[in-house]
Amino acid sequence: MTTTVFTATYDPEADALAIDLEGSGAGRSARTEHLDERRFVDYDAAGRIISIELLDVSGGVDFEGLPEAGLVRGVVERLTADQGWSART
Repeated sequence: MTTTVFTATYDPEADALAIDLEGSGAGRSARTEHLDERRFVDYDAAGRIISIELLDVSGGVDFEGLPEAGLVRGVVERLTADQGWSART
């Protein structure tokens, strides 16, 4: 069984969610992949995912093609419940 340890931070003013994967050297991004105008994935120099950033989260999140989609879905579902948003993921 593999466990992914992460830290998730939601900024309500920016309506942005950042998920930092622990042990990945978060903060040392060598490359950012722009999946679209609302989804960004940061990689370290070895090509490992170090963070996932999502914008306009309250409007819903597209999980298609998103790395670590299961983990991100769980975080978004919890955030949706905590914020009282309708489930539009």
